[in-house]
This record gives sequence, C-alpha cells and structure tokens, in this order.
Amino acid sequence: MALTSRNPSCTFYGNPAGSLFGAIVRYFYDNSGASAAVVAITLPVLIGFGALGAETGLWYNIKLQNQSAADAAAISAAYQVIAGKNNIAADLIPAASEAAAQNGYTGPTPAVIYPYSDSAVSHGVAVALQQPQKALLSALFTSGVTVANQAVAAIEVLDNPCILALGAKSSQPGCSSARLATTSTGSASRSFLRRA
Repeated sequence: MALTSRNPSCTFYGNPAGSLFGAIVRYFYDNSGASAAVVAITLPVLIGFGALGAETGLWYNIKLQNQSAADAAAISAAYQVIAGKNNIAADLIPAASEAAAQNGYTGPTPAVIYPYSDSAVSHGVAVALQQPQKALLSALFTSGVTVANQAVAAIEVLDNPCILALGAKSSQPGCSSARLATTSTGSASRSFLRRA
C-alpha cells in the first residue's frame, strides 16, 4: 500500500500512522494549520522548562559561591574561638559576616552555632547561610527558592605543638627542626574545615 502526500515527490510505503517517523513526516507536510496550533500550545511549556533549566543553573552557581563564603565564615569564627573570643553575638557573628561578605555573600546575617558537635566533629563552629532567590522566567512552576549552605570548622587542642620561630634551636623532644619552639602553655589549637 502506498500513501501519497500533497507533495507529489514524496510517497510513503507501509503504515506511517503507526510509527513516530510517519507522524513527524505528516506534521511536516500538513497544510491545514493543525501544526501551528500544536506548536502554539506546547511552545510556552517548552520555554518554561528551558527557563527552569537556566535558572536552576544560576541557583547552582550561587550555591557554589555561597559555599566558599560559608567555608570562610566558619574558619573566621573558629579563629575567633581559638583567640578566646567565644561570645556569639559580639565576636563570632561579626567575624563570620565579614568573611562571608568578602567572599561574595549578599544574603541575610549568617547563623553561627557554637559549640557545635556531631558524629564527625566533637568541638567546632558551624555557620549556616541562607539566601532567598526569586523566580524569574520559571515563575510558572515555582515562586522562588532558598539557597542554603552550611560549613563546620572543627577545633582541636594539640598536646605538644611545635611552632615555627626565628629563634634558637629547640631542645623539645619531638621537634626535629633547628628553628622550632613551643608555646609557653604547652598547648595550642588548630582548626580544620568540614562541609556539612
């Protein structure tokens, strides 16, 4: 059985209605205007999904930037704790806010949790950033999202630290370099970062 379209140079063999290729070819040669109606109905949906994909990429980029800001804020707050400044409102939040702002964070004030502990960190500082984003082209699907990031800086007390100094040779056992000295109290702290 041969099926001939309105274009005399195009002849189909078999049953084109049963195959996807046949349906596509029929729409291509359709002169009745139904194709325009189908395109008019589906085009806004396709544009909406494309906009959602583009905005999701933008939100992911903001999340990556804010993770760097959260990391810097957690380290900054941990350094304040190491320096003996433990007041959350007076010391830790201003230090975390300044470090986050220097790393491109433009959202509300960071939330600082001290002391912080979980299964991996026994003593640390956690900083949480939340930045609301409005939906632009994807407003058909969602009104907006909140980009949330958290970073944890763990604080550990070292038992017998050796600190680099430009002084005389160290007589402390365990310090192998000739230019090392210990602190006067015999203890020190260090911090490391773990992303939550």
